[in-house]
Amino acid sequence: MFLGIIATLIIFGILVTIHEWGHFIFAKMQGVKVERFSIGFGPVFFRYTWHETEYALSLIPFGGYVKMAGDDPSDKELKGEPWEYLSQTPLQKIKIAIAGPLLNYIFALFLFIVLFWVGIPTATTKIGGMVDGYNAKIAGIKEGDKILKVNGVLVSVWDDMTKEIQDSKTENIELEISRDGAIQNLSVLGKKEEIVDAFGHKKQAFLIGIRPSMDAIINVKHSLGSSIFLGSKKLYDISKLTYFSIWKIITGKLSFKQSMTGPIGIAVVTVKTAQSGFLNLVYLMGMLSAALALFNFLPIPALDGGHILMSLIELIRRKKLGFKAQEIFQNIGFGALILLMIVVFYNDFVNFGIFTKIASFFK
Repeated sequence: MFLGIIATLIIFGILVTIHEWGHFIFAKMQGVKVERFSIGFGPVFFRYTWHETEYALSLIPFGGYVKMAGDDPSDKELKGEPWEYLSQTPLQKIKIAIAGPLLNYIFALFLFIVLFWVGIPTATTKIGGMVDGYNAKIAGIKEGDKILKVNGVLVSVWDDMTKEIQDSKTENIELEISRDGAIQNLSVLGKKEEIVDAFGHKKQAFLIGIRPSMDAIINVKHSLGSSIFLGSKKLYDISKLTYFSIWKIITGKLSFKQSMTGPIGIAVVTVKTAQSGFLNLVYLMGMLSAALALFNFLPIPALDGGHILMSLIELIRRKKLGFKAQEIFQNIGFGALILLMIVVFYNDFVNFGIFTKIASFFK
């Protein structure tokens, strides 16, 4: 448990550092003075000043920020100096804002490529059990059998096998299996049901009622070229799923409560993942890095996407927004972000039974 918590803090620290370093380095490239580079929020417990920038570690580890000179439109001491953030052109401000999430996105891609290259733990086609109400057991399939072919198509991993079964052209699914070293052929009657894929799309598919064996996990390695392709596809699928889910939340087709989690939920998942192996932890880090990037790209005030949107408006108008308009935009954003954080934390407390545990402590 303790090591899981340490892993959670390390992962958050790495992802936040990468994100803020993107803002920091691009701000420096545009000639903007950076006053503070902080990992974490709240009270500072460590600080070090170097080249006019204070580097700080703060008490609350879930986040960070880069404080640039002249980034507050309400500051009466703004001088319009070239090293102030608000003195930058819209394009320069877009570069600074986009750099943080972009580095998280690139880091996620790097991790996925490495995982496909060194090998991802994958279930084989060995059967670990049957599901009642389906026809695998009736057809004579037993726990420990290994499926070699589905309708004549060679299969070696669980995902490929289930795809062949689900997409079968006929309800009579022909299986070639290995049992105790002997090859057997069985015919299983598929049960057609409506399933929902990872992107929320409904489709009709055949199911036979089998579960994978958890003691037959292999590392599937790929060439560097294939890893680049597969890593890119994985990141594309995550991006598509994330924005598709957000759209479904906005349109009321998906429950916000069931689909959103915050730092507490992420910490719980990270602790469990840390106990299941290093590669699974790296995979989770890639998922979180991608999620951090995709969330920050949203055109919401106070997020990087909000700053990008504001700069795009200036670019289209060919005129800077007034300081008052910028202040209102930022205040609305911070208010919305705080409200979102309260709701997300509340969901985490409810979903993970934190309220119940606190109440039982005082009994």
